[in-house]
Amino acid sequence: MNLLRYIHGSRKGKAAHDLELEAMRDPFMSDAIDGFDNVRDNHVKVIEKLQKQITTKSKPESNHLKAWSIAAAILITVGTGTFFFN
Repeated sequence: MNLLRYIHGSRKGKAAHDLELEAMRDPFMSDAIDGFDNVRDNHVKVIEKLQKQITTKSKPESNHLKAWSIAAAILITVGTGTFFFN
């Protein structure tokens, strides 16, 4: 992501200039860069914290719930089949 590299400070010279030109054409990006410049904080740490939160919340659910769901479906199917068979 170009903007993230810009915030980290790893984009300098022509690359930073190109990003700033792109921001002139994109009002959302321009506002984002202005916001980063106006607020004095460690944006890198905040971004890393947000990325960790997103990663932990987007992990797939545990296999226990899936296993219990399958077991319940099998039990219902067998019970219904037994009821109709008798």
